[in-house]
Amino acid sequence: MASQVAAADIAGSQDNIFLASTEPMATSSAVTHNTDGDHERVAPELKLKDSKFDWKIYGEIGLGGYMKTGGEYAHKYEANNYVEAGLELKYGGWYSLWYVAANPVQTRDGESYVPGHGYGGFEMGTNSLYLGYEFDNGTRLQYGVFGSSPLDDVAYWTDFTPEFGYGHPITPDLFNYVKVENLKGKFKWSVAASDAGDFNEEDDALIHTGKHDSSSDKFTYPTAVINGYARYDWADGYGVMFGSEVTDGTGAYFTLAALMGDYGLRVWHHTGRGGKSDMSMLGDETGVIASIKYEMFTKFWLSASYTHYVRNFDQIQGDPDGEFGEYDSTTSSFVNGGFWWEYMGGSMASAFDIRTYTGASKNRPEETMIFLEQFIYF
Repeated sequence: MASQVAAADIAGSQDNIFLASTEPMATSSAVTHNTDGDHERVAPELKLKDSKFDWKIYGEIGLGGYMKTGGEYAHKYEANNYVEAGLELKYGGWYSLWYVAANPVQTRDGESYVPGHGYGGFEMGTNSLYLGYEFDNGTRLQYGVFGSSPLDDVAYWTDFTPEFGYGHPITPDLFNYVKVENLKGKFKWSVAASDAGDFNEEDDALIHTGKHDSSSDKFTYPTAVINGYARYDWADGYGVMFGSEVTDGTGAYFTLAALMGDYGLRVWHHTGRGGKSDMSMLGDETGVIASIKYEMFTKFWLSASYTHYVRNFDQIQGDPDGEFGEYDSTTSSFVNGGFWWEYMGGSMASAFDIRTYTGASKNRPEETMIFLEQFIYF
């Protein structure tokens, strides 16, 4: 799981991009990379036996991390070491998943996730815990205590790069939610609804490993949310998608995307975001991302993306009269590219990505950021 330092970076790393997919499982017996750009690991399909009951344990280990070329933590190692595992059950049309993750935390004087320092803490928490039923027509009704939102399931669809794709201003993780979806056939759709998330790691978690454990804080968000998408794939690797998120007070998000073989394009607009990921600044955001991939040899993909977005700041929460000054717009653009290499029958993969901001960026970091990771699947 990506570190909080990287995830908090303005362009954002793709946090938890290799978690278990909530889509129907693939027929392959090996774990594979989704080359449509979803960045979701695809687990083996559960084959029902005569008893109509089946189960599967699977997971992954990540070893590697990040490094910046400038700034306070220039040339400091930012760890991204973790282990994840899940237990999936199926009985007839019923299915459930419990998926957990754990990782050590680099610390300094009580601070969490400080590059260049040793481990002083530990995080452990649940990423997914849900129960659902799949009807004969492929429609699935799911209730989850913890899980990913529909837009998070396709957050990087059409972005082929391994890590530094843009973190869209959506609610990625839901607490106490209901999801309805049908992901079979050419026309796919998914929608979920949740009240405001109020799960607190320290107070509510069954297991809390100390002050550096904030693994489940992602399930805390300020308002109710409805989130979903519809997608039409007219051929393998070719499709279009529309998605939207509506919240009770923190704006709405809209996106259009197209996948055309080795090329991907996506545009988005958010009416209620203009600054920080915690919504402490209100405003709108509009952006576009274009991505390309090339399979150099079997299971070895080169990829690159260009991202450009504009944020228009309105006001800071608690400052409706603007007494703290005027707010301006911010333009940012960056390019990133790297490779994804899968081998050992899909049981291992290596990834590299590098990101740098372009001259169109305003008030953005000048340093380049590098990502290198080894993945082991089981």
